[in-house]
Amino acid sequence: MKKILVLLVTHLMVLTAFAQVGDATMNLESGTLDKAKASIDKAIENEKQKIKSNTWLVRAKIYKAIADDPSGLYKQKLDADTTAYIKAYEAYKKAIELEPESKAAKTAATDIKRMYFWTGYTKFLKQDYKGALELTKLAVEDPYAYDAKDTAKVSEFKNIQKNSYIIAAYSATNIGEYKTAARFYEKMIEKEIASEEVYTRLLGIYRNEKMNDESIALAKKALVKFPKSDDIAKESLNIYLSQNKVDEAFLLTEELSKKDPENATYNSILGVLYDKKGDKEKAQQYYEKTLEKDPYNYDINYNLGVLWFNKAAELNNKIAEDEKKLKPGQTDPRIPEANNLFRKALPYFEKANQIKTNEMEVLTNLSKIYKILKMKDKETAVNKQIENMN
Repeated sequence: MKKILVLLVTHLMVLTAFAQVGDATMNLESGTLDKAKASIDKAIENEKQKIKSNTWLVRAKIYKAIADDPSGLYKQKLDADTTAYIKAYEAYKKAIELEPESKAAKTAATDIKRMYFWTGYTKFLKQDYKGALELTKLAVEDPYAYDAKDTAKVSEFKNIQKNSYIIAAYSATNIGEYKTAARFYEKMIEKEIASEEVYTRLLGIYRNEKMNDESIALAKKALVKFPKSDDIAKESLNIYLSQNKVDEAFLLTEELSKKDPENATYNSILGVLYDKKGDKEKAQQYYEKTLEKDPYNYDINYNLGVLWFNKAAELNNKIAEDEKKLKPGQTDPRIPEANNLFRKALPYFEKANQIKTNEMEVLTNLSKIYKILKMKDKETAVNKQIENMN
Protein backbone atom coordinates (compact mmCIF):
# COMPACT_ATOMS: atom_id res chain seq x y z
CA MET A 1 0.00 0.00 0.00
CA LYS A 2 2.82 2.37 0.85
CA LYS A 3 4.49 1.60 -2.49
CA ILE A 4 1.27 2.43 -4.38
CA LEU A 5 0.97 5.69 -2.40
CA VAL A 6 4.53 6.73 -3.30
CA LEU A 7 3.87 6.00 -6.99
CA LEU A 8 0.67 8.05 -6.86
CA VAL A 9 2.49 11.00 -5.25
CA THR A 10 5.28 10.84 -7.85
CA HIS A 11 2.74 10.63 -10.66
CA LEU A 12 0.86 13.58 -9.21
CA MET A 13 4.11 15.60 -9.05
CA VAL A 14 4.77 14.90 -12.75
CA LEU A 15 1.19 15.83 -13.63
CA THR A 16 1.46 18.98 -11.53
CA ALA A 17 4.66 20.03 -13.31
CA PHE A 18 3.12 19.22 -16.70
CA ALA A 19 0.01 21.16 -15.68
CA GLN A 20 2.20 24.13 -14.75
CA VAL A 21 3.55 24.29 -18.32
CA GLY A 22 -0.05 24.04 -19.60
CA ASP A 23 -1.23 26.72 -17.19
CA ALA A 24 1.68 28.92 -18.22
CA THR A 25 0.73 28.50 -21.89
CA MET A 26 -2.96 29.28 -21.23
CA ASN A 27 -2.12 32.35 -19.18
CA LEU A 28 0.28 33.50 -21.90
CA GLU A 29 -2.47 33.18 -24.50
CA SER A 30 -4.99 35.01 -22.29
CA GLY A 31 -2.49 37.79 -21.52
CA THR A 32 -2.24 37.20 -17.76
CA LEU A 33 1.53 37.30 -17.86
CA ASP A 34 2.11 37.44 -14.10
CA LYS A 35 0.34 34.10 -13.68
CA ALA A 36 2.10 32.68 -16.73
CA LYS A 37 5.47 33.67 -15.27
CA ALA A 38 4.66 32.17 -11.86
CA SER A 39 3.67 28.82 -13.46
CA ILE A 40 6.68 28.55 -15.77
CA ASP A 41 9.13 29.56 -13.04
CA LYS A 42 7.87 26.63 -10.97
CA ALA A 43 7.93 24.25 -13.95
CA ILE A 44 11.64 24.79 -14.64
CA GLU A 45 12.41 23.74 -11.07
CA ASN A 46 10.96 20.29 -11.77
CA GLU A 47 13.62 17.71 -12.62
CA LYS A 48 11.66 16.19 -15.52
CA GLN A 49 10.24 19.35 -17.01
CA LYS A 50 13.47 21.34 -16.93
CA ILE A 51 15.07 18.97 -19.45
CA LYS A 52 12.23 19.45 -21.96
CA SER A 53 12.74 21.91 -24.84
CA ASN A 54 9.06 22.82 -24.78
CA THR A 55 9.27 24.03 -21.15
CA TRP A 56 12.01 26.48 -22.11
CA LEU A 57 10.25 27.50 -25.30
CA VAL A 58 7.16 28.44 -23.29
CA ARG A 59 9.34 30.32 -20.79
CA ALA A 60 11.02 32.19 -23.67
CA LYS A 61 7.66 33.22 -25.12
CA ILE A 62 6.39 34.42 -21.73
CA TYR A 63 9.44 36.55 -20.99
CA LYS A 64 9.39 37.95 -24.53
CA ALA A 65 5.71 38.87 -24.04
CA ILE A 66 6.62 40.61 -20.76
CA ALA A 67 9.39 42.55 -22.54
CA ASP A 68 7.11 43.42 -25.48
CA ASP A 69 4.11 44.44 -23.32
CA PRO A 70 3.30 47.96 -24.63
CA SER A 71 1.80 49.08 -21.31
CA GLY A 72 5.01 48.28 -19.43
CA LEU A 73 2.88 47.23 -16.44
CA TYR A 74 4.15 43.67 -16.28
CA LYS A 75 7.79 44.70 -16.59
CA GLN A 76 7.26 47.02 -13.64
CA LYS A 77 5.09 44.63 -11.66
CA LEU A 78 7.43 41.67 -12.18
CA ASP A 79 10.62 43.72 -11.77
CA ALA A 80 11.78 42.54 -15.20
CA ASP A 81 12.37 45.87 -16.91
CA THR A 82 15.96 45.22 -17.95
CA THR A 83 16.06 41.43 -17.72
CA ALA A 84 13.02 40.12 -19.63
CA TYR A 85 14.63 40.11 -23.08
CA ILE A 86 17.80 38.53 -21.73
CA LYS A 87 15.84 35.79 -19.93
CA ALA A 88 13.77 35.15 -23.05
CA TYR A 89 16.91 34.84 -25.17
CA GLU A 90 18.55 32.47 -22.67
CA ALA A 91 15.39 30.32 -22.58
CA TYR A 92 15.34 30.08 -26.40
CA LYS A 93 18.98 28.96 -26.32
CA LYS A 94 18.18 26.32 -23.70
CA ALA A 95 15.26 25.02 -25.76
CA ILE A 96 17.56 24.58 -28.78
CA GLU A 97 20.32 22.88 -26.76
CA LEU A 98 18.21 20.33 -24.83
CA GLU A 99 16.38 18.45 -27.61
CA PRO A 100 17.83 19.76 -30.90
CA GLU A 101 15.61 17.60 -33.12
CA SER A 102 12.35 18.35 -31.31
CA LYS A 103 9.59 20.52 -32.76
CA ALA A 104 10.01 22.94 -29.82
CA ALA A 105 13.76 23.30 -30.51
CA LYS A 106 13.16 24.02 -34.20
CA THR A 107 10.55 26.64 -33.31
CA ALA A 108 13.00 28.17 -30.83
CA ALA A 109 15.76 28.22 -33.49
CA THR A 110 13.49 30.34 -35.69
CA ASP A 111 12.10 32.56 -32.93
CA ILE A 112 15.47 33.30 -31.32
CA LYS A 113 16.55 35.29 -34.37
CA ARG A 114 13.96 37.91 -33.47
CA MET A 115 15.62 38.18 -30.07
CA TYR A 116 19.14 39.01 -31.22
CA PHE A 117 18.64 42.75 -31.57
CA TRP A 118 16.43 43.33 -28.53
CA THR A 119 18.61 41.25 -26.22
CA GLY A 120 21.73 42.93 -27.60
CA TYR A 121 20.15 46.35 -27.14
CA THR A 122 19.24 45.46 -23.55
CA LYS A 123 22.81 44.34 -22.85
CA PHE A 124 24.04 47.60 -24.40
CA LEU A 125 21.86 49.59 -21.98
CA LYS A 126 23.29 47.51 -19.12
CA GLN A 127 26.80 48.39 -20.44
CA ASP A 128 27.57 44.78 -21.32
CA TYR A 129 29.16 45.90 -24.58
CA LYS A 130 30.80 42.59 -25.40
CA GLY A 131 27.46 40.76 -25.09
CA ALA A 132 25.71 43.50 -27.04
CA LEU A 133 28.24 43.26 -29.87
CA GLU A 134 27.92 39.49 -30.07
CA LEU A 135 24.12 39.59 -30.34
CA THR A 136 23.69 42.58 -32.66
CA LYS A 137 26.33 41.05 -34.92
CA LEU A 138 24.14 37.93 -35.09
CA ALA A 139 21.14 40.13 -35.86
CA VAL A 140 22.76 41.40 -39.08
CA GLU A 141 24.57 38.20 -40.04
CA ASP A 142 21.71 35.78 -39.33
CA PRO A 143 18.50 37.84 -39.72
CA TYR A 144 15.01 36.53 -39.06
CA ALA A 145 12.57 35.74 -41.87
CA TYR A 146 9.69 38.12 -42.55
CA ASP A 147 6.81 38.57 -44.98
CA ALA A 148 8.24 40.68 -47.81
CA LYS A 149 4.70 41.51 -48.98
CA ASP A 150 3.76 43.08 -45.64
CA THR A 151 4.99 46.70 -45.79
CA ALA A 152 4.78 47.13 -42.01
CA LYS A 153 6.91 44.00 -41.46
CA VAL A 154 9.40 45.12 -44.10
CA SER A 155 9.70 48.53 -42.42
CA GLU A 156 10.15 46.93 -38.98
CA PHE A 157 12.84 44.58 -40.31
CA LYS A 158 14.78 47.40 -41.98
CA ASN A 159 14.62 49.48 -38.81
CA ILE A 160 15.91 46.60 -36.68
CA GLN A 161 18.72 45.90 -39.15
CA LYS A 162 19.80 49.55 -39.18
CA ASN A 163 19.76 49.79 -35.39
CA SER A 164 21.62 46.48 -35.12
CA TYR A 165 24.50 47.93 -37.15
CA ILE A 166 24.52 51.07 -35.00
CA ILE A 167 24.48 49.26 -31.64
CA ALA A 168 27.10 46.79 -32.87
CA ALA A 169 29.37 49.67 -33.94
CA TYR A 170 28.83 51.59 -30.69
CA SER A 171 29.50 48.44 -28.64
CA ALA A 172 32.68 47.68 -30.57
CA THR A 173 33.88 51.26 -30.04
CA ASN A 174 33.20 51.04 -26.30
CA ILE A 175 35.46 47.98 -25.97
CA GLY A 176 38.19 49.45 -28.16
CA GLU A 177 37.51 47.34 -31.26
CA TYR A 178 37.59 50.32 -33.62
CA LYS A 179 38.21 48.41 -36.84
CA THR A 180 35.27 46.14 -36.01
CA ALA A 181 33.12 49.25 -35.51
CA ALA A 182 34.39 50.57 -38.86
CA ARG A 183 33.19 47.39 -40.63
CA PHE A 184 29.63 47.94 -39.37
CA TYR A 185 29.66 51.59 -40.45
CA GLU A 186 31.08 50.58 -43.85
CA LYS A 187 28.27 48.06 -44.26
CA MET A 188 25.70 50.79 -43.54
CA ILE A 189 27.24 53.00 -46.22
CA GLU A 190 27.28 50.09 -48.65
CA LYS A 191 23.58 49.45 -47.97
CA GLU A 192 22.85 53.20 -48.25
CA ILE A 193 21.37 53.42 -44.76
CA ALA A 194 24.13 55.56 -43.24
CA SER A 195 23.35 58.92 -41.64
CA GLU A 196 25.61 61.96 -41.45
CA GLU A 197 26.68 60.82 -37.96
CA VAL A 198 27.76 57.41 -39.30
CA TYR A 199 30.00 59.08 -41.90
CA THR A 200 31.45 61.40 -39.24
CA ARG A 201 32.20 58.53 -36.84
CA LEU A 202 33.79 56.44 -39.58
CA LEU A 203 35.96 59.37 -40.69
CA GLY A 204 37.13 59.71 -37.08
CA ILE A 205 38.03 56.02 -36.85
CA TYR A 206 39.93 56.11 -40.16
CA ARG A 207 41.88 59.17 -39.00
CA ASN A 208 42.72 57.77 -35.56
CA GLU A 209 43.68 54.38 -37.00
CA LYS A 210 45.82 56.12 -39.67
CA MET A 211 43.87 54.50 -42.51
CA ASN A 212 44.98 57.31 -44.82
CA ASP A 213 43.73 56.13 -48.22
CA GLU A 214 40.34 55.12 -46.81
CA SER A 215 39.96 58.42 -44.93
CA ILE A 216 40.69 60.59 -47.99
CA ALA A 217 38.31 58.56 -50.20
CA LEU A 218 35.53 58.73 -47.59
CA ALA A 219 36.09 62.45 -46.93
CA LYS A 220 35.59 63.23 -50.63
CA LYS A 221 32.43 61.10 -50.74
CA ALA A 222 31.03 62.56 -47.49
CA LEU A 223 31.62 66.17 -48.54
CA VAL A 224 29.60 65.60 -51.70
CA LYS A 225 26.82 63.73 -49.89
CA PHE A 226 26.54 66.21 -46.98
CA PRO A 227 27.70 69.58 -48.40
CA LYS A 228 26.11 71.57 -45.56
CA SER A 229 27.42 69.45 -42.68
CA ASP A 230 29.87 71.28 -40.40
CA ASP A 231 30.79 68.02 -38.61
CA ILE A 232 31.72 66.28 -41.87
CA ALA A 233 33.69 69.34 -42.99
CA LYS A 234 35.61 69.60 -39.70
CA GLU A 235 36.44 65.89 -39.61
CA SER A 236 37.53 66.00 -43.27
CA LEU A 237 39.69 69.02 -42.48
CA ASN A 238 41.36 67.12 -39.61
CA ILE A 239 42.11 64.30 -42.05
CA TYR A 240 43.71 66.65 -44.60
CA LEU A 241 45.76 68.39 -41.90
CA SER A 242 46.90 65.10 -40.31
CA GLN A 243 48.23 64.00 -43.74
CA ASN A 244 49.75 67.42 -44.50
CA LYS A 245 47.50 67.89 -47.54
CA VAL A 246 47.77 71.67 -47.37
CA ASP A 247 45.99 72.58 -50.61
CA GLU A 248 42.90 70.46 -49.86
CA ALA A 249 42.80 71.72 -46.27
CA PHE A 250 43.20 75.30 -47.43
CA LEU A 251 40.28 75.15 -49.90
CA LEU A 252 38.00 73.47 -47.36
CA THR A 253 38.88 75.89 -44.55
CA GLU A 254 38.31 78.91 -46.80
CA GLU A 255 34.87 77.55 -47.66
CA LEU A 256 34.06 77.00 -43.97
CA SER A 257 35.38 80.44 -43.03
CA LYS A 258 33.10 82.11 -45.58
CA LYS A 259 30.10 80.53 -43.82
CA ASP A 260 31.36 81.57 -40.38
CA PRO A 261 33.96 84.37 -40.70
CA GLU A 262 34.16 85.00 -36.95
CA ASN A 263 35.01 81.38 -36.14
CA ALA A 264 38.33 81.47 -34.27
CA THR A 265 39.14 77.85 -35.14
CA TYR A 266 38.86 78.41 -38.88
CA ASN A 267 40.85 81.64 -38.67
CA SER A 268 43.61 79.92 -36.71
CA ILE A 269 43.79 77.08 -39.26
CA LEU A 270 43.93 79.57 -42.14
CA GLY A 271 46.74 81.36 -40.32
CA VAL A 272 48.70 78.11 -39.99
CA LEU A 273 48.05 77.18 -43.63
CA TYR A 274 49.12 80.59 -44.95
CA ASP A 275 52.20 80.29 -42.72
CA LYS A 276 53.01 76.91 -44.33
CA LYS A 277 52.52 78.41 -47.78
CA GLY A 278 55.00 81.15 -46.88
CA ASP A 279 52.49 84.03 -46.97
CA LYS A 280 53.51 85.57 -43.64
CA GLU A 281 51.40 88.69 -44.11
CA LYS A 282 48.17 86.71 -44.56
CA ALA A 283 49.19 84.36 -41.72
CA GLN A 284 49.66 87.34 -39.40
CA GLN A 285 46.27 88.73 -40.41
CA TYR A 286 44.44 85.49 -39.53
CA TYR A 287 46.47 84.91 -36.35
CA GLU A 288 45.52 88.38 -35.09
CA LYS A 289 41.89 87.79 -36.06
CA THR A 290 41.95 84.57 -34.05
CA LEU A 291 43.28 86.29 -30.93
CA GLU A 292 40.46 88.85 -31.07
CA LYS A 293 38.05 85.99 -30.29
CA ASP A 294 40.42 83.64 -28.48
CA PRO A 295 43.16 85.67 -26.73
CA TYR A 296 44.33 82.72 -24.63
CA ASN A 297 45.09 80.47 -27.58
CA TYR A 298 48.60 79.21 -26.78
CA ASP A 299 49.46 77.99 -30.29
CA ILE A 300 48.46 81.21 -32.02
CA ASN A 301 50.28 83.40 -29.49
CA TYR A 302 53.35 81.24 -29.96
CA ASN A 303 53.03 81.28 -33.77
CA LEU A 304 52.76 85.08 -33.85
CA GLY A 305 55.78 85.33 -31.56
CA VAL A 306 57.75 83.06 -33.92
CA LEU A 307 56.61 85.06 -36.96
CA TRP A 308 57.98 88.35 -35.56
CA PHE A 309 61.05 86.64 -34.04
CA ASN A 310 62.00 85.12 -37.40
CA LYS A 311 61.64 88.49 -39.15
CA ALA A 312 63.94 90.01 -36.52
CA ALA A 313 66.43 87.13 -36.71
CA GLU A 314 66.53 87.33 -40.51
CA LEU A 315 67.34 91.03 -40.36
CA ASN A 316 69.93 90.39 -37.64
CA ASN A 317 71.64 87.82 -39.87
CA LYS A 318 71.87 90.37 -42.70
CA ILE A 319 73.32 92.92 -40.25
CA ALA A 320 75.94 90.35 -39.16
CA GLU A 321 76.85 89.60 -42.79
CA ASP A 322 77.34 93.30 -43.57
CA GLU A 323 79.32 94.02 -40.40
CA LYS A 324 82.65 93.75 -42.25
CA LYS A 325 81.65 96.61 -44.54
CA LEU A 326 81.29 99.04 -41.64
CA LYS A 327 83.99 101.51 -40.70
CA PRO A 328 85.55 101.32 -37.22
CA GLY A 329 83.13 102.72 -34.61
CA GLN A 330 80.23 102.65 -37.07
CA THR A 331 76.98 100.79 -36.17
CA ASP A 332 74.44 99.40 -38.59
CA PRO A 333 71.41 101.73 -38.84
CA ARG A 334 69.13 98.70 -39.11
CA ILE A 335 69.80 97.52 -35.54
CA PRO A 336 66.91 99.59 -34.03
CA GLU A 337 64.59 98.12 -36.67
CA ALA A 338 65.65 94.57 -35.75
CA ASN A 339 65.21 95.34 -32.04
CA ASN A 340 61.75 96.72 -32.76
CA LEU A 341 60.81 93.43 -34.47
CA PHE A 342 62.00 91.52 -31.38
CA ARG A 343 59.83 93.82 -29.25
CA LYS A 344 56.84 92.90 -31.40
CA ALA A 345 57.49 89.20 -30.79
CA LEU A 346 57.90 89.69 -27.03
CA PRO A 347 54.25 90.15 -25.86
CA TYR A 348 53.15 87.02 -27.73
CA PHE A 349 55.84 84.84 -26.13
CA GLU A 350 55.09 86.36 -22.71
CA LYS A 351 51.39 85.60 -23.20
CA ALA A 352 52.20 82.06 -24.29
CA ASN A 353 54.33 81.64 -21.16
CA GLN A 354 51.44 82.91 -19.06
CA ILE A 355 49.03 80.41 -20.68
CA LYS A 356 51.41 77.42 -20.45
CA THR A 357 54.35 77.81 -18.11
CA ASN A 358 57.57 75.82 -18.44
CA GLU A 359 57.39 75.34 -22.21
CA MET A 360 61.05 75.20 -23.24
CA GLU A 361 60.39 76.50 -26.76
CA VAL A 362 58.85 79.68 -25.30
CA LEU A 363 61.39 80.19 -22.51
CA THR A 364 64.38 79.84 -24.85
CA ASN A 365 63.02 82.53 -27.19
CA LEU A 366 62.18 84.83 -24.26
CA SER A 367 65.73 84.48 -22.92
CA LYS A 368 67.20 85.44 -26.30
CA ILE A 369 64.92 88.48 -26.70
CA TYR A 370 65.54 89.73 -23.15
CA LYS A 371 69.28 89.46 -23.79
CA ILE A 372 69.12 91.32 -27.11
CA LEU A 373 66.92 94.07 -25.63
CA LYS A 374 69.15 94.26 -22.53
CA MET A 375 66.28 93.45 -20.15
CA LYS A 376 68.62 91.99 -17.51
CA ASP A 377 66.14 91.32 -14.69
CA LYS A 378 63.74 89.46 -16.95
CA GLU A 379 66.56 87.55 -18.62
CA THR A 380 67.83 86.41 -15.19
CA ALA A 381 64.33 85.35 -14.10
CA VAL A 382 63.61 83.33 -17.24
CA ASN A 383 67.06 81.71 -17.17
CA LYS A 384 66.36 80.68 -13.57
CA GLN A 385 63.07 79.16 -14.74
CA ILE A 386 64.93 77.17 -17.41
CA GLU A 387 67.57 76.07 -14.87
CA ASN A 388 64.88 74.82 -12.46
CA MET A 389 63.30 72.80 -15.26
CA ASN A 390 66.61 71.17 -16.10
